[in-house]
Amino acid sequence: MWREDDRLRPLWDLFAEGRYTVSDFLLPRPFGTVHVHEELAALRATDPEFVRDQVAVCYPGMADAPFLRPYLKDPEAACAALADAYAAYWEGAVEPYWPTMRRLVEDEVPVRARTFGPRASTRCSPAWRRGGGGSRPCSN
Repeated sequence: MWREDDRLRPLWDLFAEGRYTVSDFLLPRPFGTVHVHEELAALRATDPEFVRDQVAVCYPGMADAPFLRPYLKDPEAACAALADAYAAYWEGAVEPYWPTMRRLVEDEVPVRARTFGPRASTRCSPAWRRGGGGSRPCSN
């Protein structure tokens, strides 16, 4: 069962009770690739100096914490293990359901566009509607 997969250990260590801040290198934001494995390759390629800098910024005074030691000692291996953990989670918890989830999201986009499209255009600034204006034409 995927929950008992030893490759998940780096994830369990990250989300231990009492830890509320997580660096971007540990929980990277998706950048919109076609497949999750491209995202994991980017995590594996994280610059070791960036990892060390993020540990210092995000976890001040915690350099001796067991969950951080691997990222300071061997950032490349630690990021590879974390990518393996995300891959194991993906394979067990998401991938079996991904075709259905993706289809539902893709079906929802046109519905939302039709629903919010007319209302969204009334929120746009007059300058944008005329073709001028800045890079952020709609207010929130």
